[in-house]
Amino acid sequence: MTTYSFSQVSTYLQCPRKYQFSYLDRLKVKEFETSYELLLWSLIHQTLERWYQQIFPQDSFLFPPKVPTFSETLDYYTHHREKLLRESWVIRETADYLPEDIYHRGEQYLRNYLSQHADFSSFSSLETEKMMLFTLPNGQSFKGIIDRLDILKDGTLIINDYKTGKKLPTASDTSYINQLSLYAYALRQQYGAETTIKARLYYLHFGLQDEWEIQDDFLNALVAEYESYTSEIELTRTSYLQTKTLLPTKENAFCSYCEYQSSCPLWKWSYNSDFSADEQVVLPLIDEYSSLTKQIWTHKKQLEYHKNLLIDYMHSQQLSSFVSGDIILKLSKRTGIDFPDIPRLEAFLHEHLLREQGSSVTRFKVASLIREGKLDPKDCRDILENNPYPSLTPANNKRKPTEE
Repeated sequence: MTTYSFSQVSTYLQCPRKYQFSYLDRLKVKEFETSYELLLWSLIHQTLERWYQQIFPQDSFLFPPKVPTFSETLDYYTHHREKLLRESWVIRETADYLPEDIYHRGEQYLRNYLSQHADFSSFSSLETEKMMLFTLPNGQSFKGIIDRLDILKDGTLIINDYKTGKKLPTASDTSYINQLSLYAYALRQQYGAETTIKARLYYLHFGLQDEWEIQDDFLNALVAEYESYTSEIELTRTSYLQTKTLLPTKENAFCSYCEYQSSCPLWKWSYNSDFSADEQVVLPLIDEYSSLTKQIWTHKKQLEYHKNLLIDYMHSQQLSSFVSGDIILKLSKRTGIDFPDIPRLEAFLHEHLLREQGSSVTRFKVASLIREGKLDPKDCRDILENNPYPSLTPANNKRKPTEE
């Protein structure tokens, strides 16, 4: 039976075809490619792992702990940087910054973090890079790695995780929370079901820290969710291995960075230069379609600008219609849907199985669910709000002035 991980599940949810390429076909990428951002992530993790291992060595009970100086820690960071650069085959360059900029960013991350977390009187570090191997209630094996596991004096366990990205997650992106929270399920198998467990996320680029206690209700729902995911993936794996029916593609925001573009039908045009006769006819249509689309967007902006000017004028003159030759403009009020409390709506849609994992909730998606009869506004009237807005409609003026 397969041992699943967060990366496997997220890859499947992101794009089943990518999951097929990576975990079923095991397609080999031409060259291992990394980036300076990934190198920075690896450097920070390894340097902080080393730092805590020196402070809390597993074979020593020294207290107070011996804390390495920043200079010693920076020496390790610099030495390890050179080692990683030598071992990396291909580094994806970027025009946004130079390698030295990345290095100095990491140095600043370490300087800020070490200065803010030099008090070790309230906790002990149990393990760094702790491998978690556990079993979900449906029997599926799952694995993951905890950056650092601490224990407070009252016995509370703290799951720590470092993030080096330059963007904070949106309110709807719960992937980090889910990952750390599911580790709590594994820790309770080891330390007892009554163990209090908290999680901490360190956003090093911003000097921010997010901490929460993992509650039973949330954890039970999360475990059930991942049971469902792994059961579905297991059925999909078995079906593919028996029938070789290709898994569907799913276009998403990560397609531009996918290492399997050359094998993906969505990116065929970018990598194939040997086109059939039919495809050679289609290619000019693509260019023309793209050009027309740009023109439409330009006209839409101009249309919106003129519409707002006309609405403002008609409101100021208290007009409901305006005639110009053969055209009559009619100003009316329409009612749309608004949802000021997005987290509540997301929770409602998730509970009723109306929200795709990882997708954001937009006004258009809600309107589509209502139009398709999948969502009844009456069921969530305390979440949705009516949002009146002006509508300006041009029509032929059937009542033309009579000629004298």
